[in-house]
Amino acid sequence: MVEIHRRKYKNGLNAVATPLEGKKKAAFYVGIDVGSKNESRDRKGCAHLLEHMMFRSNEFRTSDQIAEEAEFSGMEFNALTSLTDTKLQFWLPPEKLELAMELAYQSIVSSSYDRQEFQSEKNGPVTTELVAYERDPTQRYIRRVLFPRIFEGTPLEDAIIGTFDSVRRLEVSDLVQMKRGFYVPNNMVVTATGAVNPERFFAELEKHFGNLTETKITQQDLSLMLRPGVTYVEFDDLKDPEKESQDQAAVYVVYQVNSMQHEDAAGLSLAQTMVGDGFTSYMFKELRKERGIGYSPNAIYMSMRGNAIFMMGLAALHPKQLEEAVDIIDSIVERVKEGPINQAFFDGKKTQLRSSLLSLLEKNSFHADTAIEREFEKPHYTPESLLKTIDNMPLGHLQDIAKRNLSADPLIVV
Repeated sequence: MVEIHRRKYKNGLNAVATPLEGKKKAAFYVGIDVGSKNESRDRKGCAHLLEHMMFRSNEFRTSDQIAEEAEFSGMEFNALTSLTDTKLQFWLPPEKLELAMELAYQSIVSSSYDRQEFQSEKNGPVTTELVAYERDPTQRYIRRVLFPRIFEGTPLEDAIIGTFDSVRRLEVSDLVQMKRGFYVPNNMVVTATGAVNPERFFAELEKHFGNLTETKITQQDLSLMLRPGVTYVEFDDLKDPEKESQDQAAVYVVYQVNSMQHEDAAGLSLAQTMVGDGFTSYMFKELRKERGIGYSPNAIYMSMRGNAIFMMGLAALHPKQLEEAVDIIDSIVERVKEGPINQAFFDGKKTQLRSSLLSLLEKNSFHADTAIEREFEKPHYTPESLLKTIDNMPLGHLQDIAKRNLSADPLIVV
């Protein structure tokens, strides 16, 4: 059993240490409860651009000094942004934990940016990402059509990366304002996993993060009310007037379901494995293998801040196959709810999911992500209790969960 150590500091900072036997390296993460959900409509892409600037020059070190001190000490580092949160990630020899804390702290408290670096990052890598998004049909469908329709009317409906116009308007002052409002201790989780001594970790963390000032945070309401129906959007560049056989389409069938905060999360995770994970999944066998429909049919159970969706579909298939694909997905949903489901198949998919979870539990990064998720998402299960629940779940209970969650009219986005 993994032993988890927690501490909450006077300034509201939550810290989690998870020592893991046999590990020679450690993972150190800082999770901040800020993402594209916290942006105004005319400043979309701010959280993403801020993430890009986290390890650029500040008043403590130049970007070259940050990179050299980290990498020359055997450390890897990165930052990433999602719809809901931002993470600073370090993977390091355990004796370099204090250096990682120092680099993270300085990146968080800095309000000084080199304007040339800012313009270079905004107009270079970030704009290049935007161009890639717009030219990639799958990304454009997911970020500009599918997610905006699913999360319509909520702060989650806009793409993390923003738009050309919104990014063009961003200034250094926007990054500083977001930092001052959200990069505060009572809006953070700091965690270390792997080869880590909890007491040393907590003591060093006090030195670096203990002087941060608690600040009142106002988070937006993210309540989702999925509107069922069919949304159809055409991209002219996916049509070839001379070679109709090369036309392309995408389709997902989406249900609003119970989130990871609910006990149904175990059954929904198992249903995802049955429906869309691997060569033995219903979708792979019945869409791709038996009928040659699409390349990568998949199912996704996604939960964010108490809201969740279960979606099934393909990001690439021929338009003439759309109706058949939706009919097959509908039949798969009915089978998961009503049967028949072969018991050997059910037991095999439980074993597959269990193996995947056990593989994740071997990784420092998974424990770091889990510690942050525990604070921000407040899931019903720990990884260990999820494993136990799946092991003991009878087929009838899985079908009851499917009936509860997959019986309303879905949203279909084409």
